[in-house]
Amino acid sequence: MLFKYVKMMLAAMAVISFMVDHAAFAQSWPAWRGAECDGHVRDFTVPEVWPDSLQKIWRVEVGAGLSSPVLQGDRLYVLTRDGDNEVVSAYSTQDGRRIWQQSYAASFVPNPQAIVPRFFPVSSGKGPFATPLLAGDKLYTLGVDRMLSCFEAESGKVLWQQHLLKQQLPDKLVYECAPCGCREDGKEFDQPGACSACGMTLGPKGIETTATQGRGNYYGAAASPIADGQSGFVNIGNPAGSDVLAFDLATGAEKWRWRGPAPSSSSPVIAELHGVRQLVVLTRTNLVGLALDDGRELWHFDISSNAQIVTPIVFESTILFSAYRSPTTSVKISKTPNGWSAVQAWSTNDVTLYTSTPVLISDHVFGLSYANRGQLFAMDARTGEQLWAGSGRFAQGAAILSSGNVLLALTNEAKLVVFARDTDRYRQLAQYTVAEQPTWAHPILWDNNIVVKDEATLTLWRLE
Repeated sequence: MLFKYVKMMLAAMAVISFMVDHAAFAQSWPAWRGAECDGHVRDFTVPEVWPDSLQKIWRVEVGAGLSSPVLQGDRLYVLTRDGDNEVVSAYSTQDGRRIWQQSYAASFVPNPQAIVPRFFPVSSGKGPFATPLLAGDKLYTLGVDRMLSCFEAESGKVLWQQHLLKQQLPDKLVYECAPCGCREDGKEFDQPGACSACGMTLGPKGIETTATQGRGNYYGAAASPIADGQSGFVNIGNPAGSDVLAFDLATGAEKWRWRGPAPSSSSPVIAELHGVRQLVVLTRTNLVGLALDDGRELWHFDISSNAQIVTPIVFESTILFSAYRSPTTSVKISKTPNGWSAVQAWSTNDVTLYTSTPVLISDHVFGLSYANRGQLFAMDARTGEQLWAGSGRFAQGAAILSSGNVLLALTNEAKLVVFARDTDRYRQLAQYTVAEQPTWAHPILWDNNIVVKDEATLTLWRLE
């Protein structure tokens, strides 16, 4: 009888434990732009009336970098930099206490154009940039020099690491003026500095951060990893080409690799088009669909631009994308017995995207256009018609999220702006200052909490 009672108690405890674990892991932001990589927040309590201010619960120093945090249960995970090391850490959502931390050597010579003190005063162009990925009980990170790592999320134990396309540095760095047609072209210097002819920053010669290979400047790995089933996917590359890699989540072993023409900083997405699940990737010179199982190219659409950062947006059978100083374009993907095709559906210069990925809500797109030095906009996803545009000089960049009937934009100048999901006008509901340093990372929202990562600190704010 006692044995039967003990068994019943153990069973009940198991059920309770499962319920507790399930409740703890209900709050989850496991990847770039959330669980579906779409910028939609599903467990945040939108107030009927937004307060005049937010309550700061805690703030902790976590290290430099532009990588966004991820969340699972009561833990936040961040990828940062400390000198020549990259650092992976877990923090408690309750009090900001650090639970575990790992680091590894990750020296990197950045493109001189990335060293913009006003935008990146702490990281100075050395990253890291890519958002970590939580899949099951493991955490995956991609460093600026393409160090792909897997950690046990609970303990921080390093399970495996793969250094992909490591930056090759000469024994001695020599500096030159970036190819700009000035009289200093071809001259070499022992120290970094500014070109006396054009004022441009001198760049290291003979490594991937220069334009000498005809591929344009490159800033290191910035695209965030994603997962599907037992596979992970990363968009990496160097000036010699753009590699999209599928790897085994358990071991890190390569499953397939697709070599494209040139790299980009755009994170790939998974889409089902005409019944076929595929990886949609924006490279420097094309938009491409790759079969998830073997990486074979299904279709591609050629583009002409020099900086691709935003994540492609999948709308029905079309893909929306944009690039630096380029129109926003919609590409229609078709499949016939003769194969796949990708043709332009529409293109507009009214909206151009640079660093900020917009959010798709039904058949409308909301985001930050690069036009007029940054302005919020709403657009018809079917036609490309701009429905409204906010005032100019809003921000250089902004992380856009959707929750309930509102949208939130965290600008690079640490302003959190809340605005309505209206399609006929811009209507601001609230604005808060949430950091003292630039904020390029995406915030995380759940319940009445807002986590903000600036260049060096992590802060938990609360709606009261």
